[in-house]
Amino acid sequence: MRLLNTSTLQLEVFIGTDVPPYTVLSHRWEDEEVTLEHMKTGAAGQMKGFAKIESSAHRAREDGCPYIWIDTCCIDKSSSAELSEAINSMFAWYRAAQRCIVYLSDVRTLADLPRSAWFTRGWTLQELIAPRDVVFLNREWRVLGDKTGLRRQLRDITRIADAVLAGRGDEEGPPLDLAAVPACNKLAWAAGRRTTRPEDEAYCLLGLLGVAMPLLYGEGAERAFRRVMEAYVREYPDDETVLAWTAEPEDVDARGSPYWPLLASSPRFFRRSGGYTVPRFRAWRKGGGRAVDVTGGGVRAALTVQPLGQDAIQRPGADSDGGDAGVQTLFLAALNCSYVEDEHEADGFSGCFTVTLQRLSDFEEDQYARVRPDAIIPVGEPSGTAWPAAGTPSSSSRDAHGGRGDARVANVFVRTRPRTGDPVAGFCARNDGGAAARLGFTFMAGSNRGPVAMPGSINVEFRPATMTTLTADNDGDGGGDTDDQLPPQFCFLDVAAAENRLAERGCFDVQNLTRRRVVGCLRVRLRASLDGNPPRAIVPLRSYRDPWLVVGLEPLPVNQLGTAPGYVRPWYEFSERCCGDDDALAELELEERKGAEDGNRDGDGVLRKTHVAPGGKKVRVRFVPATYKFRTYYEVQLVVDDE
Repeated sequence: MRLLNTSTLQLEVFIGTDVPPYTVLSHRWEDEEVTLEHMKTGAAGQMKGFAKIESSAHRAREDGCPYIWIDTCCIDKSSSAELSEAINSMFAWYRAAQRCIVYLSDVRTLADLPRSAWFTRGWTLQELIAPRDVVFLNREWRVLGDKTGLRRQLRDITRIADAVLAGRGDEEGPPLDLAAVPACNKLAWAAGRRTTRPEDEAYCLLGLLGVAMPLLYGEGAERAFRRVMEAYVREYPDDETVLAWTAEPEDVDARGSPYWPLLASSPRFFRRSGGYTVPRFRAWRKGGGRAVDVTGGGVRAALTVQPLGQDAIQRPGADSDGGDAGVQTLFLAALNCSYVEDEHEADGFSGCFTVTLQRLSDFEEDQYARVRPDAIIPVGEPSGTAWPAAGTPSSSSRDAHGGRGDARVANVFVRTRPRTGDPVAGFCARNDGGAAARLGFTFMAGSNRGPVAMPGSINVEFRPATMTTLTADNDGDGGGDTDDQLPPQFCFLDVAAAENRLAERGCFDVQNLTRRRVVGCLRVRLRASLDGNPPRAIVPLRSYRDPWLVVGLEPLPVNQLGTAPGYVRPWYEFSERCCGDDDALAELELEERKGAEDGNRDGDGVLRKTHVAPGGKKVRVRFVPATYKFRTYYEVQLVVDDE
């Protein structure tokens, strides 16, 4: 550490902890500041800023301090290593100083204090908070007052709490632990402050936030601030207030994507976060792990979430037990962060800071992005605006998706640069003779004693359209295929093949898909039998015909907030005829509408969500994400519909 001798005006170097008492100067950089190089070459006396050095040294000497530290001449800024070490140590240096003298070159009287540019600079924030004894001097180097006497004015100017300015919770209490002050408060104090170098907007906060990291000048303000936020999350994973930031409507409009990361990209997003605090009673996190953590490419957080309003979207092929009964795309995540006038009253759930999350993947339930950061939607009460209100929270966590209005703790992952879900490669159906190919059911047979429940099973085979006759005159024995034709082990319906057929590359991607479209169709062969040795086949009615299964992709409906969907969803229909493209689907849909108008919903060509198999049981389709050929497919599975 270099210090300037206040008597000789010579620089001296001190190693380790053997540092004498010293004063620090806080000021706003102006023209012709004296640097270390000027001091070494003897050119300092010719610089305009040398008068500031002489006056500050004189003031420190009058206060009985033999040394003073001045940032302009006590750091070798030509050495990136020394500059990095100094910036990471600066808060501690100011904290250890005997006194900090603040020179305000644009202030003559106390009436000018609120207008001083000193309060607009990034570096001066820590220079106000860190030292225990701060004296303010006007442009003539006359004393205006100290931090204690000017506390009310300083609070009004900076919005910094009295306890932080005083360095203790009350007059006779122990020193204030600055690490206990929520991050959102510290960042709110920094919002709107400026620095000469863009990266310093972030670097000037290192000491205040209690983190250290290498400096990379040239990386830009946004990346520098993101690294500071990530360093803070690693050091203080339980402080969820680091996520309590908001954007202005013009920020949302100007952003090219509706998806935002969890961590802010600038202190300015915390300008409205100064009134939040950590409540005394906080939400329990299962396992006691890190509430917020930085992982490769993003942030993972364990947050209390609940569905937003009526955003649940019915999913084709969903389980009827409610565990997969719909796709919920919008959620509110309530942070352990409350807005109150009195921090001792910060225990109400309705005062929680909330972030709105949108799910971006149909496969990975933890893939989210933050959306609409310009609004904080209240939890459990009407918002008083056009925004939808969330349901009343409860302790229920019965299912993986979170029932409508139920709060739960969920692991949320948000990429640094959120993006839509990866496109699916298509659909796949297996004929491997496994459990998925045999559906158990109960057949009610007549007897002298009345109906008897007899166990049975339905054997399922999928056959590609190329194995069958693509006409409507298929017989009831499987539609033109013969028994000696063994189905392939896998039946693939590839999106790429459908796009080639349509001559529309990328038409199934989420950003391009605007309507329901067909990927392909399969023939489904169903044979039922009663259990026994040997099993007894159930002969279907003469009118029975094996169905065609039409599958495709469609866009999600527009959600309440109007943000673009993050993924597409699969759909299916059972049909009496093959439907291999959009035109054929349109014909079938037209027939369905006409049949509905005529009161006939079971006619030829009608689309259905269930099919009655031999034995009288209804079956439906379930889609399960699976990996084949190093690609993600929707695996088509038939299940018995118990409804």
